Amino acid sequence: MPADFLDCNLNDLLAASKCFRNCVSEDDRLAALLYVRTVWLAAAGGTDYTGTGGLTTLMDEASCWTCAKNLDAPTRQAIQIYLDMQNAIDAGADVQSADVQSGAYCLRCVDMETKRKLLLYLECALDNVR
Repeated sequence: MPADFLDCNLNDLLAASKCFRNCVSEDDRLAALLYVRTVWLAAAGGTDYTGTGGLTTLMDEASCWTCAKNLDAPTRQAIQIYLDMQNAIDAGADVQSADVQSGAYCLRCVDMETKRKLLLYLECALDNVR
């Protein structure tokens, strides 16, 4: 992440992301997010889906994900919780599946929109320690 955003300054991030918010549709934002993640994965040493045939390879390798009929929002969130939990464990956290609900109990009182904003902030903060 560029040094200017190491402190997760919301005003800086709003200014830097303005075109993605105002100039493109939701579908285009999802396509941009997919592109950025494929570039990121390749730069991190993972599979490079960006070149010729990259999309075909990605679609082939993710076929069970793209064809699944049971990946509704709650299922996607459950998978995200599990993936984040594994990342936390890899970073040294002591978190178990059985502990997540009790650990998250006091966060239930936070309204949904604030939770979404806090998650975005935490994503920024986590990017700064990777």
